[in-house]
Amino acid sequence: MAAPEAERLRPALRTFFERIAKERGISRSRLCTMAKVSESTVRAFLSGQTKTMRHDTLEKLATAAGMSVDQMLGTAGASPIQPLAGIDHDRMHALLVGIGLVLERERVKLSARQFADLVMAIYGIAAQDQARPFAMSKEIERLILLYARGK
Repeated sequence: MAAPEAERLRPALRTFFERIAKERGISRSRLCTMAKVSESTVRAFLSGQTKTMRHDTLEKLATAAGMSVDQMLGTAGASPIQPLAGIDHDRMHALLVGIGLVLERERVKLSARQFADLVMAIYGIAAQDQARPFAMSKEIERLILLYARGK
């Protein structure tokens, strides 16, 4: 990417990280981990130490956030972060944190796509009991590990 494009990309990327942190409670560091992108690479680009960012890096970040690169950068004619219809965001946040903790504790690594599939599958199970706040049960932990380990 040429330097003029980088100058337009930096503010959009900063805004994206700020909004993800505010609206979803996911830090830049956590999102980079989810996307399997080096946080130092992102930091160097945002600070201007590097002049380019590879498109595949942007794609990984966008995929980890559940959106396209255009949505992430706000170039799709819409807000960079679109709420998912019918999703209880507090329950989804609790689920994301819970799944992340289980995967980290068990040292299981998933691609962004596998992680997204797992989240939606477990959310579907957890959403069946809307009367209670979401809690990570042993049964849900077992299902996470079964999925993550491909059993």
